[in-house]
Amino acid sequence: MQNFISGTVRYSTAVTGDQTFNLFLGLLGAFVGFLFGNWTWVMTALLFMNFADILTGTWAAGKKFNVSSSSFSMGLRKKGAMWLVIIVAHFLDRLMPWAGAPVEGVVLLLWVFNEITSLLENCQRMGVPVPHFLMKRLAVLKMLEEQEEKKIK
Repeated sequence: MQNFISGTVRYSTAVTGDQTFNLFLGLLGAFVGFLFGNWTWVMTALLFMNFADILTGTWAAGKKFNVSSSSFSMGLRKKGAMWLVIIVAHFLDRLMPWAGAPVEGVVLLLWVFNEITSLLENCQRMGVPVPHFLMKRLAVLKMLEEQEEKKIK
């Protein structure tokens, strides 16, 4: 409020709840920007697919009466680890810009294809008709994954 006699303006220095919330959102956005860099549409697609995979996985387990908190918890931990790998890939891109290969982009696309595979498996377990050509591709991917697991062991 302005004092007309002295011409000074008084402002309140009290921090309101809105300012605290805005500060929190700003800090959160800065932290996410630090971890992931530019948020891309592929990240948005992967995040959506993560939620869809969790949802369809829960539905598929419920259909077979096989819902357990331990398997749900393990699925969430896997999703968290997936995002940690993406963070590491982002930092590799920043640490080695001369390498020429977009590590983060490749990792993101591989995880997107992995999530698509998981969604198709969940839909099949629920009894949703999945096109034959997709199931054939899924069988090939599953076979390749099993071969890779045998090499690791």
